[in-house]
Amino acid sequence: MQNRWSRRRFLKTAGAGGLGLLTIPALGAARTQPRSPISRRPFDGATARFGAFCEPVPPEKGYMEALANFETEIGRQVAVYRSYRNWGQRIINPTITHLLERTPPPRLYLSVHAFFDSKAHDVIQWADIASGNPVYDQQIDSWAAELAQLTAQTPVYVCFHHEPENEENKCGSPTDYQNAYWYFRNRVEAVNGVTNLTWVMTYMGNTFRGKHGGPDRWWPGTPQFGLPDDQLMGVDLYNRNLCHYKQWRWFDWLAVKPWQFAQQVDRPFFVGECGCVEGDACDGTEPHGTAKEDWFIGPVPPPPPPGGISALEYMRDTAPSLGYPPLEAFCYSNVLGFNNGSYRIDTSPEAIEGMATLANDPFFALPPF
Repeated sequence: MQNRWSRRRFLKTAGAGGLGLLTIPALGAARTQPRSPISRRPFDGATARFGAFCEPVPPEKGYMEALANFETEIGRQVAVYRSYRNWGQRIINPTITHLLERTPPPRLYLSVHAFFDSKAHDVIQWADIASGNPVYDQQIDSWAAELAQLTAQTPVYVCFHHEPENEENKCGSPTDYQNAYWYFRNRVEAVNGVTNLTWVMTYMGNTFRGKHGGPDRWWPGTPQFGLPDDQLMGVDLYNRNLCHYKQWRWFDWLAVKPWQFAQQVDRPFFVGECGCVEGDACDGTEPHGTAKEDWFIGPVPPPPPPGGISALEYMRDTAPSLGYPPLEAFCYSNVLGFNNGSYRIDTSPEAIEGMATLANDPFFALPPF
């Protein structure tokens, strides 16, 4: 893949107040030379953290190689690394161990789930977790010990069972989920004394558009065990287009209702997962390369379809101008998607350039801690 900065991208960056002239050569050098450690002091105007999860695709061998390739393509290290665990899996694995060797290590975003398999066929009842079942307490205590080890080196975002709406009636009801969240959190924080954790509740995007009974039905509500009502409001946002039998959706269309709910509950906003396919994937009619780059950084070509604001513009400019709660972090999913779609940024040079511009905007200069 040729490393280049197109005239189109140069004009976008200069016009959007992003990287600016002087930093373009620096980013080009960062792609071919060792990077200096990430500064712990944010740039002026830095607001949010940039994160990712990178799934290895052949010839990539393992998660660290996939992450290293992604970071080379965008010209920076991630400040947040996302990682999920099924029930019974250890949190600290070789990937996490390698990440902790960085100076500084990234902040971790961890979600643990009440099922034993990745497809959620073998589930645990949320009510049984909340009841204090000693077998499940043992697993929570084991995770707490690992979290204590991790938080001695880096802060951690923790989510109990992200996208719980998928497991309604399999793991229990929304009330069961809320009770399990408070019990799990109390067991980790109060019983085991783990600190330096930030809790996140992460839901599917369509929940905020009326599916699954809406977000109020799933939000944890009244705190239990004397714990604070301070969890972040998280959402997963994907433009899947025809690859999931949907329409092309710009970032603002996907984000507006979740962000309005964050305003309703007065909590910071957290993008736990995010991805965009190419415009022509799965027989789509949007242009290859440029549509995905525009989705990342804009400008959206007129006349826009419903919605029409890029991810960078909406997160950095539009949401603050509307008085919405601040963005805590944005985690991209550099993974394959449904059918023939792919959220990976290496689907086109334009997509790489768009994500590099987004990731290196001063808005995302907030370091891990």
